[in-house]
Amino acid sequence: MTNKTVWFVTGAGRGMGVDIVKAALAAGHAVVATGRNTEAATKALGSASLFGPVNVTRAVLPVLRAQRSGLIVTISSTGDIAGQAFVSAYSAAKFGVEGWMESLAPEIAPFGIRTMLVQGGDPAKLARALVQLAGQAEPPRRWPAGADAVETFEKKARELLDQAGAHRTLSSSLAHDDAGK
Repeated sequence: MTNKTVWFVTGAGRGMGVDIVKAALAAGHAVVATGRNTEAATKALGSASLFGPVNVTRAVLPVLRAQRSGLIVTISSTGDIAGQAFVSAYSAAKFGVEGWMESLAPEIAPFGIRTMLVQGGDPAKLARALVQLAGQAEPPRRWPAGADAVETFEKKARELLDQAGAHRTLSSSLAHDDAGK
């Protein structure tokens, strides 16, 4: 058994997955790479961004808990931050992944396991940046990769703050009358 970092990369058959594998190997890490044919599943079920990451993460958690360490990196998109017209099902799946990973993080933190949600960017540059961030003692829980992702995060944050303040008095008046009893 070596002390090398082991990367488990799904979707390594093409695109971003290939770049992540190459960057991890170039950094001297060990890699377990997988790929699958999604055509049959898409035809039968439609696109599912939600259950694939959930099932893979659930499968790897016992190993990470046993070793008392690990980082689960979930590649998503800005579709998990802000919905858009004509991609409602896609955004719903991405919002689901986002909520699940955000909720999972404090549950697995006592086992030394961290999570990081990542959105977009040039695949080769993203892969190198992920290797760099994964090597940090405290990688970010959510990382907007790319100027467009940063802009989407900032816009959504402003919208949420505006919405929180728009009807603050009315919102704050809704406590149950017996809340203090």
